[in-house]
Amino acid sequence: MIDPSNSGQDLVRCDLCESPAPPLHCDLCHTNLCKACVAEHVSDFSKEHKVVQFSERGANPVYHKCSLHSGKECELHCTKCNTPVCCLCVSEKHQKHTLSSILKTYTAIKAKMKKDLERQLNVLRNYENRASEIDGQKSILEGKYEKLTTDVDQQGKILHREVDIFINERKTQINVMKIHHLATLDEQKQEVLSLISEIEQSIQHVNEMLDANEVCRISAYKSNFAFRKPPSQLNFSLPEISSQEIISKQFCKMFSDLLPLSFSINEEKDEALKDGVTSSYS
Repeated sequence: MIDPSNSGQDLVRCDLCESPAPPLHCDLCHTNLCKACVAEHVSDFSKEHKVVQFSERGANPVYHKCSLHSGKECELHCTKCNTPVCCLCVSEKHQKHTLSSILKTYTAIKAKMKKDLERQLNVLRNYENRASEIDGQKSILEGKYEKLTTDVDQQGKILHREVDIFINERKTQINVMKIHHLATLDEQKQEVLSLISEIEQSIQHVNEMLDANEVCRISAYKSNFAFRKPPSQLNFSLPEISSQEIISKQFCKMFSDLLPLSFSINEEKDEALKDGVTSSYS
């Protein structure tokens, strides 16, 4: 197990014995080697080896092996045939063809690749920063939308309170009208009851006269027309609440306006992020 205090030093190990900080490297096999393991590694004659200092690994280009001439490296490129060739290939089939140094092309493309790599690393950092910015924006938006929801709830409470006040006022008005209406009916009833009492007394008086059957009293009787008029009836109309359809648009006007959500793209920053993301090499 690697000691955390020496993790930087032990990051690279010999691929054969796992000794820390190997000083050598085989460029052709891409193998890290300590001095003790070099002999064992190069003893494998089934493939070529090129052992260099670890600090110089990858400094020398690895040429393509010629498929026609064993052991030869293709250090040239035939423009006409568009193929890598070795020195023996040139003398045999490519003497009059235009040749160029593969190393020159390799060096130019490698320099371009390094520039592209640097640019892409910068772009990667930009995208990583943008990802962090988005997380920050999301955190801010959570707070903003929570406040919007709270504001709507608060406006709803205010509206509910106003509606409750209005409803209570209406109920009070209705109750006052009811009391007045009942009092008016009670007054009319008292008048009717009083008239009933008078009529009953008159009926009793007539019956007594008839029962007595006295000529003098009956001869003096006069009809009473005061009760021939039927009792007056109090006409009334109950109050009504005019039913109106609640229109959503009118109801929404009671709340503060909610501006629509809008987006805008920072095209200049967007282009900066995209610049250099893709590259191709032949």
